[in-house]
Amino acid sequence: MTSQPKVVNSSAGQAWLIQGFKIFKKQPLIWIFSLFTYWTAMFLFGLVPIFGLIITLILSPGLAFGFIALARAVDENQIPFPKLIISGFTGAHAKSMLLLGIIYVLQIILVLILSITLDGGSLLKAISTGEFPVYSNNLPSNSTSNGFGAMVAVLAYIPVMMSFWYAPQLVVWNKFSATKAVFYSFFAVWLNRKSFLFYGLLWFAIVLFLIFLFSTLANLFASFKQVLTLGIMPLSLVLMSVAHGSYYASTKSVFMDLKINSDTN
Repeated sequence: MTSQPKVVNSSAGQAWLIQGFKIFKKQPLIWIFSLFTYWTAMFLFGLVPIFGLIITLILSPGLAFGFIALARAVDENQIPFPKLIISGFTGAHAKSMLLLGIIYVLQIILVLILSITLDGGSLLKAISTGEFPVYSNNLPSNSTSNGFGAMVAVLAYIPVMMSFWYAPQLVVWNKFSATKAVFYSFFAVWLNRKSFLFYGLLWFAIVLFLIFLFSTLANLFASFKQVLTLGIMPLSLVLMSVAHGSYYASTKSVFMDLKINSDTN
């Protein structure tokens, strides 16, 4: 894996998605089982107030790397051992990965503080209570502030995503410190912003198409709405599998000389 990021063609975003699908197609059951287990574990952690959420966020970068390692194993026709999912927390890089998780939590807190400052805390209150406004002809007075807070939070989260897109891989495969990995990741994404914009637009189009498709089918076959609803979960698992595969593909094209040293897992 190279230390310096490459600037790839803007059409690379499409190639990442295609590669992600190919990686999923090689081992679909492994992907679905791994992600379902992950979601179940995160849900159980989330049941613990505050502490569970913080632990989940701290573990997020390391677990994200686990799926990147899984994608690499599938891509290189290796055996996708279950321990790959926790490989971000094993070995000499474990402390750096946990520090990366703490940095991630701090950045999330900054995003929330910015949102609270600009919308008076209405979005945070809605999230913590689960009481979002019901939209009707007479819009609730706080609906505008909720929407503004959400928009601010999404925009403020973009630099966080940029900082952590490649950071876990750089910590493990390039033995970077947590802070150096965050720095390199941010500027690697910035240098390839056209590719990532195209990549994001493709995902937006896919999600929009699926929403339209499900809505159309639900209207045409009203008696099968429950069946269609049951199909959302497996479809989400497939999409997340493709996303993780494309995540690895982007790492491979920007930071790798196509191969990683066999002694770095």
